[in-house]
Amino acid sequence: MTEVSNHTHGDKPRVMLWVSSTTSSGHMVIADRVTQALRARGCEVVLLSDDESLARLRPEGATIVQIPRFNQPNFREAIMEAYRTYQPDIFVTENIPLSIPSISNKMGFVLDEMHKAAQEEGRALNVFGYVRDYPDPLCDNEKLRAEGLLEHYDSVLVQGDDALMKHPNDRFFGHSLHRKLLNKMLYTGYPVPEMERLPSNNEVVISAGGGFDEAREFFFNNLIEAKPFVQSELKDKTWRMFVSNDLSGEKFDAMKAKAAEVGGIEIERVNGSYLDKLRGADMAVSQAGISSVEIAALGMPAVIVPHYVGSDRFRFANTQEYERAGALAKHCPQISKVEFNLDRSPREFASILDKTYAQRRVPPKTDVRINGHEAFADYLVQRHQGVEPELQPGRSKAR
Repeated sequence: MTEVSNHTHGDKPRVMLWVSSTTSSGHMVIADRVTQALRARGCEVVLLSDDESLARLRPEGATIVQIPRFNQPNFREAIMEAYRTYQPDIFVTENIPLSIPSISNKMGFVLDEMHKAAQEEGRALNVFGYVRDYPDPLCDNEKLRAEGLLEHYDSVLVQGDDALMKHPNDRFFGHSLHRKLLNKMLYTGYPVPEMERLPSNNEVVISAGGGFDEAREFFFNNLIEAKPFVQSELKDKTWRMFVSNDLSGEKFDAMKAKAAEVGGIEIERVNGSYLDKLRGADMAVSQAGISSVEIAALGMPAVIVPHYVGSDRFRFANTQEYERAGALAKHCPQISKVEFNLDRSPREFASILDKTYAQRRVPPKTDVRINGHEAFADYLVQRHQGVEPELQPGRSKAR
């Protein structure tokens, strides 16, 4: 690690952001957007992650520190070494304290140690959470751990729009945790930039950044098999599929070979061209991650297929992807939500695509609260300067 001097960083904080381990490329994209927003405000940014895809993305201007996974014995020591080396004014945990409760105990020890070190050095340290718009269900023990961990946080900022989808009530969290959370929780809007549609590229953009291999394989393979059954203009368009970087090379090659047999389908890893391709697309299909909000803000017809987590109906019905897909479909007439069903045939999928494509003639509704990464960066800077900011609405413009 690079040696840095122990100095005051002035009115522009040094921010250390821990990006939690995940199979989703969406989390890496969010980290990049937050980094650029902070850098634009003159902040230094240090990113901690065990995910190699963050290093490949290499957010401009950020220092990237590879650390072990949270379940490795030297995880705590690695984070503390990074803290002592870079001496941040602000420490941000992405995706917790609520979304990954299994590491609450370990992070509690880390944050205890950080606060103690800051006090010994005579420096201030603020801790913030930057969490998804809907958490995974918590069991009773996890609620207790999350409640204890919450004591370390100045605020918990939510990547979402409370007019579109609110965090669950106390029946979900438990009364005590929910009450404490409400006192610290603020909505920033989704970390999606303001965008305009581009001229048509005569494509359908299909993406599934994260999740389990079984689900993604079914998602992509079913769509590949569906194309010959499509009856609308979609059959003559290029279908461009963006696949997560963590899908194995063997499965990626098999998928490409299958697509070549059908024709008119291009498959590539998630890369920097995704947003421009999406902006020019005539339709989109997504697995309900951050890209589904980008799609909604652009006002294009889309099919949203919630993230698949297993056969347990309760777990499936409470995933953040499932809830987000339902909220977007209810709010935006141009979006269809399709429940993940391993028995759904390609012919059924083709029919759904045709019906959704017909919705392009319906005036879209795009007033989803976005630019959350900008609001988040503003909030951190102002809090560092001793100001209690008010988060602005930041809704996208109707197109």
